[in-house]
Amino acid sequence: MRKIFIITVAFLIMSYISTSYSEEASTGLADKTEEVFGLYTATLDGKNMKPLITNSWQQMSHARVSPDKKWVTFTRYTNRGKDGYATENQDNYDRKGEQYSGTEVLIMRLDGTDVRTLIPHQKDKVAANSYWTPDGKGIIYVSAPNEKGFPQINHIIFDDDMQVKEITKLPIPSHIIPTDPHWVGEWVVFPAVDIKNRKRGIWRMRYDGNGLELLAETPKKAEMQDNDPKLSPDGSKVAFIRRVKEGAFFHAVIVDTNTKKEKDLSVGYLPENVKVALDGPPEWSSNGELLIFPHFLIDEKIALAEMHTIKPDGTGRKRVPLPRNYVYFHTSFFPGEGSSSNARIIFSTKKRTAFGKKYPTPEAAASGGYERNAIIGETAKNGTKCNKEFGLYIANLDGSNMKLLISDSYRQMTHARVSPDKEWIAFTRYNNIGKDGCAIPSPGNYQTEGQGYEETEILLMRLDGSDLRVLIPPKKGVASANSYWTPDGKGLVYIYGDGRKSRASHLIFDENMEIESDTEIPTPDYLGVVDPQWGKDSSGNDWIVFPARNRQTGKMGLWWVKPDGSGLEQLTFPEYQDNDPKISPDGTKIAFMRKVKEGIHWHNIILDLETREETDLSEGYFPENLYAGADLMPEWSSDGELLIFWHIYVDVDNQRPETPLQTIKPDGSERKKIPLPEGYVYSIVAFFPNEGSDDNTRIIFTAYKIKD
Repeated sequence: MRKIFIITVAFLIMSYISTSYSEEASTGLADKTEEVFGLYTATLDGKNMKPLITNSWQQMSHARVSPDKKWVTFTRYTNRGKDGYATENQDNYDRKGEQYSGTEVLIMRLDGTDVRTLIPHQKDKVAANSYWTPDGKGIIYVSAPNEKGFPQINHIIFDDDMQVKEITKLPIPSHIIPTDPHWVGEWVVFPAVDIKNRKRGIWRMRYDGNGLELLAETPKKAEMQDNDPKLSPDGSKVAFIRRVKEGAFFHAVIVDTNTKKEKDLSVGYLPENVKVALDGPPEWSSNGELLIFPHFLIDEKIALAEMHTIKPDGTGRKRVPLPRNYVYFHTSFFPGEGSSSNARIIFSTKKRTAFGKKYPTPEAAASGGYERNAIIGETAKNGTKCNKEFGLYIANLDGSNMKLLISDSYRQMTHARVSPDKEWIAFTRYNNIGKDGCAIPSPGNYQTEGQGYEETEILLMRLDGSDLRVLIPPKKGVASANSYWTPDGKGLVYIYGDGRKSRASHLIFDENMEIESDTEIPTPDYLGVVDPQWGKDSSGNDWIVFPARNRQTGKMGLWWVKPDGSGLEQLTFPEYQDNDPKISPDGTKIAFMRKVKEGIHWHNIILDLETREETDLSEGYFPENLYAGADLMPEWSSDGELLIFWHIYVDVDNQRPETPLQTIKPDGSERKKIPLPEGYVYSIVAFFPNEGSDDNTRIIFTAYKIKD
């Protein structure tokens, strides 16, 4: 038991103590990134187009709204192609099907908040094309490969909290190799190959495994294939796409489930003497009166990428008048809204401005794609699955109104800070999977020290958890972490290091909160800089304060420097180590954490910037017989009246760890525990800006709970 608690506490500390004093090196900063891919909603008349979630390098597709219109399920691509983007474009990869490696299945609320990874990234595994069950209590999706090396259709059943309760396999005969399922009523349809009878086409089967039959057999030409079938709401027809000749030439086709008679909706409309002529996967309106699908037409003089609708009899084809600056992919109707001009649709996009560009990071074309230490997704090499559910939360200072903003089933998210205008949140996400199946930098979880910090990324989302954007994407061997807002709210400072040198970087946003520039804060090469914070002194001058190691002397401490590189000065000279400094709102003090002796023993300290006197806020609080006693990462309230921090306390005798969030006044008085719910492990916390320090003041923090 003693060993378990030792590991637990060591993990808690090391998860957040920076690898600041590793010998870190300088490489080129990531260039400007932008929204490239997104999931959007709009009305059928092309109005009210609104982003739910965006991404700078990962395509998201197959978005479908739940029957109760509260949730969206979708697929996300993770395997980078030759251009650095992770997409479903086969031309971007060397091997057939390589683009689907590591796909993930997710859900989020309809407003874009509470994003949850249901089936996480696993190298050489496919999890894609999820579709809601008719009762809305689960989804079906294609999973590959199974134990025989083939695809199968899995059924996820949710509990009352929309957590995964159970995953089962649909009872499809082993000689039928299925993909891309759709479920209406008691029937499931899917494209499949019958390897026993050498037939392929569109099949249907009752969800209990009975009634299997071939509805539409694919013509026996080598280049032809059928995909993406969708049952009509009344179950009388199935719409699907058929490849009609070599290349990107697909037609939308309907088959009658009773007569097996087929109707080609694209014949006579799509020309043949072009490079690409494609009507993409069709989806039914809830009243069965319309089909909606992406339409592509590419030739020497034209490149159309539109959204079209058509009646099931092939008449009334129309373009949905969405903006021309996007390319549109997989689309579907909202359930229960019919097919009027006000009916809502959900769809995938790629900005046209991104076409022809390579993803602007040095690792973009790396052959390893999105590989992370060869330990991908929720399961580590040793078969261990992550047993933690990570999240970012907000609450009031009195412990009330705790609310989840975003969760992840295996990736920890930390250093969440709210922008000065309270519209955005910047945070860090870990990606490198350790031995325990989680992406969390605990000691012993990786082969080498600091490996857990590799491939960290910096993200941005709105205060309600929507419009998630990757600002600095993960890069093998590089840490990008601990972002902090500039006082004007127009940028961030963050740490960028590759294991040999680290430095503070300054990211500036344009008016659309896209990256306008990303430059290094000038500091001498002999300093290994980490964890920067931008504040103002009592005269209103801008300063960036940071912990660093002086490689010339080997000494460690806090430093500060002006944004232009002038005024560099060392502020503290600790025996061991100082970390995570924060300048007070009035610019007269700096709060930070200091290691006071060997082991897990950290105190909160305040430095008076005028007298340079230090006050130990933790002195006398921790008894000597503690295995671990730590006050960590203090943050100021906007009125300077309180500090909030993460506290760890482990008694030598029972070694029962406690990890509450606490507050204290800057003079060291009135230490209090925030009464948040039990059952969570709490960590890095910060106040909302400009809300003072009363009971209703909001806080934002990291937490996780152990999965059942």
